[in-house]
Amino acid sequence: MMSLKTLGVKIKSKESMKTKFLWCIGAIVALLTMAGCSEHEETNGGNEQPQRHVCYMKLEVVGQDNGAQSSSSAAKQATRTLTIDEHKDVTTSWDRGDNLFVYNLSDKDLSNETQYSSIVTKDSCKGKAIFEGQITSRNVMNLNDKLAFFYPGDAVKSPLQTVAQVDPNVEIEAGQGGVNLKYHISREGKIKSTVSLDMKRQDGKLATIDKKYDFNWGVAKPKSLNATSDTIKRLEVLLERKIAFWGMKFKDADHPNQLITDIDSIKINGLRSFDVFDLSDGSFVGTDEEKEHFIDVVIDKSTFVKELKQDSGFVYVAFLAENQPTNFTITVYTPNGIYTKSAAKDFQLGSDYRTNLMMNKIKPKPYVEVNGVKWATGNFIHYKKGGQEYWGVAPAQWWVSNYGDNPGPENVVGGIHPGYNGLGSQSWNLNGTTGRYSLTSNDLDLFRWGDIEKALDVNSNTYLGGTNYVLTGKYFTEYLAPALHQTSFRSRAKFGDIVTYWTNDGNHNYQYEYPSREALRDLLDKTKTKTIMPAFCYTDKGNRVYGAYFSDKVIAGVSGKNNFPTGKKIWKYQDVTGLVLANEGLFLPITGRTEDASPVVVYRFVNDKSEFYGLYMASHCTAVASGTVIKFGSFGNGYSSQTKSQACPIRPVFVGGSGTLDAANFGPFQHILKDDARFY
Repeated sequence: MMSLKTLGVKIKSKESMKTKFLWCIGAIVALLTMAGCSEHEETNGGNEQPQRHVCYMKLEVVGQDNGAQSSSSAAKQATRTLTIDEHKDVTTSWDRGDNLFVYNLSDKDLSNETQYSSIVTKDSCKGKAIFEGQITSRNVMNLNDKLAFFYPGDAVKSPLQTVAQVDPNVEIEAGQGGVNLKYHISREGKIKSTVSLDMKRQDGKLATIDKKYDFNWGVAKPKSLNATSDTIKRLEVLLERKIAFWGMKFKDADHPNQLITDIDSIKINGLRSFDVFDLSDGSFVGTDEEKEHFIDVVIDKSTFVKELKQDSGFVYVAFLAENQPTNFTITVYTPNGIYTKSAAKDFQLGSDYRTNLMMNKIKPKPYVEVNGVKWATGNFIHYKKGGQEYWGVAPAQWWVSNYGDNPGPENVVGGIHPGYNGLGSQSWNLNGTTGRYSLTSNDLDLFRWGDIEKALDVNSNTYLGGTNYVLTGKYFTEYLAPALHQTSFRSRAKFGDIVTYWTNDGNHNYQYEYPSREALRDLLDKTKTKTIMPAFCYTDKGNRVYGAYFSDKVIAGVSGKNNFPTGKKIWKYQDVTGLVLANEGLFLPITGRTEDASPVVVYRFVNDKSEFYGLYMASHCTAVASGTVIKFGSFGNGYSSQTKSQACPIRPVFVGGSGTLDAANFGPFQHILKDDARFY
């Protein structure tokens, strides 16, 4: 991957915040004796009640370091609000009401408190900030106690809580279907030394970053205590910034002098936005299953232009930098189309960056290449609306039947109407957790192996028999002994490669065929596919479609691993909408399958209580009644066999062609893509 600069992106990195220690509490500390310690300790029925001790503190914070290690711009950091100075650099200042939360690490995760202690600025003037508050501990405070300080204290509060307490112990889930997961449990309850940091959803404003995402941490011991009044008399702590800032301006590559300002939203893939943080030593301890690498920037268009001006025209995000070269993809949504930029940059914690990004408008592509295979940018489907009918590649990689609908009477099974918890067939559930509902021929994305003539008869039991052969590009007139009944005449075909049959009919601009078993099998091979990731995409109706993402591109924290099976853990699925729109990888939606000779779909319902699969058929068959598939989802993962009469999805492979994508020529799809632009 080339660097940003070689891709035409101008980098300006401001290193004023790169220094490890950024500001100090108690560099000069004014001490006031406050009320005494409150103690709650009693015995009831022989059971000792939880101990609780409160120490009070008042700290004066000034913009001098008295020789302590601090930022090169310490004079600018007397207080604590993020602003833009005359040089358009991000500077730090304190403001009234700013607060830090505090945890006594000497409690060793045995605290009985449900909320962290807090110290708050009561006054801020002429480079000084006065903090007041109390620290509640399990035992009486002493000079050996280690106190962890964390800014912003507002991050643990609603609305927009970005820091949450988690259990320090790693939960291990193993067993069913090969699941082997490790993660921390987030739960309400007694405070601990570990917290989750969540930066996945932001608004592009420095002011919001300051109050919710500018994570700073430090540890200190009291240097002096007043035992009589239970007051910390002296304490010094230096806080270390644990994030990086990135300010971005977007330019249209087709019009280099034109800024893109009419922005609906922004997606960034590749930047770490979720992890678990250890307050005791300032380390990130999240497991591979927990780390997330995408940011949604949701724009408030009513105030965006004004706020953009206040931030010198930059849209700002905060993230957990990897301190090494990091691949990223940025997707900018506008009313007139979607823009993308993929590159790499060495981001360092504690640094801030400003970048002019040259964005390319996204245009539809007939394929995406992974492992040297040119995969179609959608599953093979049949779709009919009114008098218009379509056979071919879907208009988007995330397309599944009924992707943004609620179930109707046609989806009833056995007189029972499916329930649902959101838009789309992946949310429909009937009789348990397998997602049962009835499929219809007008919106069809599942096909029996080798069936052409009766593909739309969802109650049919027709499929192509035979053993140990490949159907790619071939037509057959009979079910049994296909080798004896192969034909070159499309008009006589009853069985065979349905993808070739419809995309090579003389009416399509692009031709495709059934995928080989080798191509499918290699997708799940972590030694060949650089990124294999449980993922989801947003549709034009705002609902999520879950599936698997495969890419030749390295993604931090994900690459080199096969992250399936996921168990019933939909939080493991990350947003790859921007990557898919940019044609950076292959997305295979979870579609389940049908029951034998039946329109009833099972294993498509994606929920934290359900079992769900993606089952993609290859062109090779293993027996008269079974063929080869790849399988991924909640349980099970790999290459196996599948009953031919159970309809499964097909992701075609590109053969050739030119011109407008066939889906773009179909009227009902043109809100998703047109010849010159992709919208979803």
